[in-house]
Amino acid sequence: MNVGPWSEAVLVRLPDTGFIESVATTRSAATLLGERWPAVNGLAYTFAVQTCADVLIGQSPSYLARRAFVEAAKEIGIAVAY
Repeated sequence: MNVGPWSEAVLVRLPDTGFIESVATTRSAATLLGERWPAVNGLAYTFAVQTCADVLIGQSPSYLARRAFVEAAKEIGIAVAY
């Protein structure tokens, strides 16, 4: 399974800094979700965390983590560009 960089980065603007950040790997998405995500509840958030974990242990392809990360951002109204 591909656990390397995503085919396209996801740009997000988190409220803690207000800066646009580029997320291009499952590991960086997992770190962001675990350490700086503004809302640690919700179905999309939970699914994204689990999907990132599955990708990092080789159980799922990386494109699923990217898709789940985007949905977690949308769930709480974070601006996303991809």
